[in-house]
Amino acid sequence: QTALMVIARSNNVAAAKLLPPPSPETNHRYWLDATRDVQVKTTALFGLIAVRDLYDRGQALRAGRLWHRIVMLLNRANPQHGAWAWYSMFSVALTDVYIRLLMAGVIHEPRVIF
Repeated sequence: QTALMVIARSNNVAAAKLLPPPSPETNHRYWLDATRDVQVKTTALFGLIAVRDLYDRGQALRAGRLWHRIVMLLNRANPQHGAWAWYSMFSVALTDVYIRLLMAGVIHEPRVIF
């Protein structure tokens, strides 16, 4: 089924046609391609904690504890990790607010001409 969605933004009205959902195979292929082409190319480290039986609660708990130990070890290696994560989050939020204010015409982009 297809549907029509209308989005009203101040004086502009945009209409977008929602297409039928893609097949599971298409979704799977897109996810694999995006993972291979984007995330894998930019990752610093890969890791996998495997368990023999996904539904064995004991194995899942041991894997979770191992993951927790690894994360805590890395946090000790970089004690400022949490602070840098907050700095990054706030810088992204401030950039988002800045762009939205520019787009709304509330502020104007400063232009420096040399």
